[in-house]
Amino acid sequence: MICVLPGIGGRLDSRRLVGPVDDRAAVSPDPATVDQVQESKRDAVGWAAGLSDVVLAHLFDEGTLERARVYAEVAVGGITVGDGGSVVLAEVQGTRPRPYQVLVTVSGDVTDLELSTRCSCPVARHCKHIAAVLLRLRSENAPEQPALPPWRELLDSVAAQDDRAEERAERQRAAPAPDLVVLVEIDEVRYGWGRAPVTMVRLRGSRIGKTGRAVRNLSWSAVIEGKGYNAYAGRARQPMVREEHAALAEELLALDGRGRYHYRSYGSADAVDLGDLGAKGWDWVRRAMDAGVSFVEVPGQESVRVDPDPVALVASLTGADEGGVELEVRVDGRDEAGAVVTLAGDPVSMAVLHADGSRLVRPLGQTPADLLALVGVGPIRVEADDVADLLATYLPVLRRHTRLESPDGAVDLSALPWTRLVARVHSPEHTRLEVEWGFEQVSPPARRGGDEQVAAVVPVPVVLRPEQRERLAEVEALTELPGHQSGQSVRLPTRSTFDGADAVTVGEIVLPLLEDDPGVRVERLGTLPLYREAEDDAVVHVSIDETEGTDWFDLSVEVSIDGEQVPLVNLLDALSRGEGVMLLPSGTWFRLDRPELAQLRDLLEEAQDLRDPESGALRVSRYHVGYFDELVELGVVERQAKGWARQVERLRSVQIDPAPPLPDQLSATLRPYQLDGYQWLSALWDAGLGGILADDMGLGKTIQVLATLSRAQERGDLDGPVLVVAPTSVVGTWVAEAARFAPRLRVVARPRTTAKSAEPIADVLDRADVVVTTYAVARIDAEAFAEHRWRALVLDEAHTVKNHQSKTYRAVRALPREVTLAVTGTPVENSLMDLWALLSLVAPGLYPRPDRFSTQWRRPIERGDGERLAVLHRRVRPLMLRRTKDEVAIDLPPKTVQLLEVVLDPAHRRTYDRQLQRERQRMLGLLRDPEANRVAILASLTRLRQLALDPRLISDTEGAGAAGGQPGRDSAKIDVLVDHLRELAGEGHRALVFSQFTSFLGLVRARLEREQIGYSYLDGSTTARQRVVEDFRTGDDPVFLISLKAGGTGLTLTEADYVFVLDPWWNPAAETQAIDRAHRIGQDKPVMVYRMVAADTIEDKVVALQDRKRDLVARVVDDDPLTAGVTAEDLASLLDPGSA
Repeated sequence: MICVLPGIGGRLDSRRLVGPVDDRAAVSPDPATVDQVQESKRDAVGWAAGLSDVVLAHLFDEGTLERARVYAEVAVGGITVGDGGSVVLAEVQGTRPRPYQVLVTVSGDVTDLELSTRCSCPVARHCKHIAAVLLRLRSENAPEQPALPPWRELLDSVAAQDDRAEERAERQRAAPAPDLVVLVEIDEVRYGWGRAPVTMVRLRGSRIGKTGRAVRNLSWSAVIEGKGYNAYAGRARQPMVREEHAALAEELLALDGRGRYHYRSYGSADAVDLGDLGAKGWDWVRRAMDAGVSFVEVPGQESVRVDPDPVALVASLTGADEGGVELEVRVDGRDEAGAVVTLAGDPVSMAVLHADGSRLVRPLGQTPADLLALVGVGPIRVEADDVADLLATYLPVLRRHTRLESPDGAVDLSALPWTRLVARVHSPEHTRLEVEWGFEQVSPPARRGGDEQVAAVVPVPVVLRPEQRERLAEVEALTELPGHQSGQSVRLPTRSTFDGADAVTVGEIVLPLLEDDPGVRVERLGTLPLYREAEDDAVVHVSIDETEGTDWFDLSVEVSIDGEQVPLVNLLDALSRGEGVMLLPSGTWFRLDRPELAQLRDLLEEAQDLRDPESGALRVSRYHVGYFDELVELGVVERQAKGWARQVERLRSVQIDPAPPLPDQLSATLRPYQLDGYQWLSALWDAGLGGILADDMGLGKTIQVLATLSRAQERGDLDGPVLVVAPTSVVGTWVAEAARFAPRLRVVARPRTTAKSAEPIADVLDRADVVVTTYAVARIDAEAFAEHRWRALVLDEAHTVKNHQSKTYRAVRALPREVTLAVTGTPVENSLMDLWALLSLVAPGLYPRPDRFSTQWRRPIERGDGERLAVLHRRVRPLMLRRTKDEVAIDLPPKTVQLLEVVLDPAHRRTYDRQLQRERQRMLGLLRDPEANRVAILASLTRLRQLALDPRLISDTEGAGAAGGQPGRDSAKIDVLVDHLRELAGEGHRALVFSQFTSFLGLVRARLEREQIGYSYLDGSTTARQRVVEDFRTGDDPVFLISLKAGGTGLTLTEADYVFVLDPWWNPAAETQAIDRAHRIGQDKPVMVYRMVAADTIEDKVVALQDRKRDLVARVVDDDPLTAGVTAEDLASLLDPGSA
């Protein structure tokens, strides 16, 4: 394990690892290192004092550190320190007879230490033995401090934590991360005697420091890593560079073939050799400069500039005596007057131009090495007899790679043959063009269409004249050819193939441009297709055919344009790739940015998930009512399946047709909105479709379902048993309300498993029309329930199965049934995937796969895609009915919600603040990857939530027994609650008191007994739940203590008119459900709700999170953008020192 101690100025990273050491080896560390250690005396290991708890928490998990603390006291021995304290060898006695050997080495200085560790145990890294040695070293090398009084030690710790938190926050707010600065280092390197020195150009990562100049000794790894931590000062450093530049730095290291953790803090190994990267390196330089990265000289060296445009070579021909010619090859320095040129790189690939006290580095481009060897060797003399051969044979070759010049006119360059690009074009298919590339030698004057010898292009660079390069740069289709390089050289393939849209572009735009260019000869082989743009709009034909004996319908879609059929597979492929146009076999082409085609793509991509595995045909389900409407809007529906059309029209007319009469056997009067719900459920029942009744809590969803079942029984349509699955707390409610309002329905409760009840389910069905069971029993007895065919499945409080990966969800989905009705006031609690789970139960086939639903719907909607949200509304609306209390329950008395802040007493506050700091330190490492550490983060947050309620809820020494946590001393929240309850009881009011924590309810319970205030109590361990509820409803206890999980849903407790929520939960729907136990149909008194929040604690943060999520359900069923549920960032923000 290698890391840089961050607090001492460097970077912490426990992921840079030395390979595990085989325990079978006699000695794990390198023998030379062992000798070095053994020969050294015991030196002071001063660096160990910097191993703060923060640093160790990054390197080891909490369990490892706990075990290591014990090992540090009793199992670490044989410590040998050498090399001035930078090498430590220790033995740790583990579970085997032979002690494990731990090697610790440190490099760098006090400002930037790099720590490397390894152990001979099987774990090898991040193990308790390494942690134990580090803890022992820290303990033995901690500086001696004069003893402080206990009170001063405690207060100093609190003050220091506050100061560090404030300083850290201030530094983070100070300024954005600086830009990346690349130091360009130019050095001469000798590789051995007898070789000339080689000029090398290296790149080092840096940024502007406090002095306003580039920092010299930064590592590339530190630049990429972003943040470090100061272990001594306990504060966070500013980010090294901004994120975009850090990504560029990481890309550079990848080009160099080394990962970010290859690099150490110092030494040449951290520099990147620009010459080794070739053309890709210069492309990186260009993109980095475009992104605002500066390239500057290393401090103390001569000024440096970098230009990624290649520099050209010049072949200069001048006259010599006796009719000869002198040829000199040099770097073109026209842009740098008087520049002295040095070639750089090994092999040579760059030029360094020295002029006016500065240096300019440029690439040489694709230049043959043999030609580069001629640079700087001086004039080459060609005798008079050989000049003709030079001009005819060699200068045309040089012309491809250099700029020719003859300053004294000794050579007439205009008479030289020159290279012309040749493009031979033919069309093997009407939708495809193929171009064979070549070049030819042309003698002035240039002849077009002659019989010049054309040489085949080999895949090597062809240097084009400036006007040719400019022409190619204008043609996007050619600049995207495989292997094309920007700059002077163009690497042409032997053959290029252009299909579809590219063929249109080349045939209609590129070829005419090239034919107008004297530097290019275009040869058309055979007859090339004539392309034309379509004049008419695309016409979409949709056919829907019914399949006998199934709930599915075959979908057929045809598209035509200008009377020509468009191959659907090719169209979808072009749409999915984002192409701009599509070419038909006739040569007709049309643009794909038509709205009807984009909509068609979305619809058919969705249908791909519904493809019949046997026939391959596209299918749609009878639940796709909204899908049908979109197809009708899209095109012409030629053949329409009668069965599907009937169901579509039936659901369309639900709100228009008169409501069916209520069954005679129903002993209840329904409110108008309940009649509407009964009508809607009846229409679904008659169509054999499922749906979601999502009325607000307390609006009487149960009676609407009972009325629907009673109607089915009265019509003889209840030809099989109905299974109702509900929370345990409301099983009795279903039985009681059925007996009261639908007495002819035989309703039997099944609250226990077959093993406990000793009665098979088949025997229950002999005496039941409706069986009511719990979600737990449905899961445990899943196989027994699945043996029977159910006429209908009713899921009460259906959000219980919102997790489609849970066993309970899988159990209810596997039940054989004809219709599924989901009843819930919160169809969406945390994420849009909650809605998918319910739809997959009530309308299987509407959205078959959760991953596709997440990709096509959840993510776009969460990112604010209003169009996708509108489509989802149309699809879901026929299958979900939701009314809120504000809309329909005008006769419901008002509900007032008040936030009641409670100030912790001083002792409780000190205890909470100490624990808060511990939890922050504990989670520093966890928050680097909050998704992966979600459970551990939740556990830490739960401890803080408990401590905000009462210190006695924390059982370990961190919370219990501290000031404010003595047995018998209640917290301020209990005091405030009891004061309110005492006053309310005296005035004849009754109150519901909810908490997430039964342990806290136990403390409240004990206080009520001491105060002699009567109460009822319900939590998950209560066995006679219905009797407890009825005792409160019919009795006179003024207080009902209820755990949120056991009684937050399903109960009707309108006898109470006050509600106290003792601890906020980040899912506001859970609180709303609890509050609506009292504020529901049947309540005739105003309801007062107190949400009790401990001030300046994590509870403040939870309330803020609730505010961000409170409109989640409304955004799904209305038309507002949708936000996500509790994200990892939400969890991390709860420990933000700014508010808690």
